Amino acid sequence: MLWSVAFILAFIDFGMTEPSSDGFTAGLNKVGKFMAWQAVALVISVIVWVIGSRFERRSAQRVASRIPGIIMIAIALAFGLFILSSGLIGGMAGGTETSPQMPVTKPAEPAQ
Repeated sequence: MLWSVAFILAFIDFGMTEPSSDGFTAGLNKVGKFMAWQAVALVISVIVWVIGSRFERRSAQRVASRIPGIIMIAIALAFGLFILSSGLIGGMAGGTETSPQMPVTKPAEPAQ
C-alpha cells in the first residue's frame, strides 16, 4: 500500500507542480520531483521484496511482495530501451554519418 501511494504521488506531483525557470531548463524541477518520488517507491519496493523473502515459497504473500519490484524493474527496462532506441548510448547522439563532401573547385578570379 505504501509503495502504491509513493508511485501514484510521483504522477500527481508531476502534474500539479508548476515549472520553474525559463528556456532550456523550464520544467526540470518537475522531472526532479518525479524522480525523487520514484526513488522513494523503488526503496519501498526493495524493502517489501526483502521482507517478502521471509514467507514460504509460492505463498500469496510472497508473490504479492514481488509485484512492486517487478513493476519497478519493468519501468527501468522500458526506460533503458527508450534511451537505447533513441541512439543516445555509444556516442551516436550526433549521428555517425559524415556530411557529403562538396566538390573542390578553383577559387573565383577577382573582378577587374
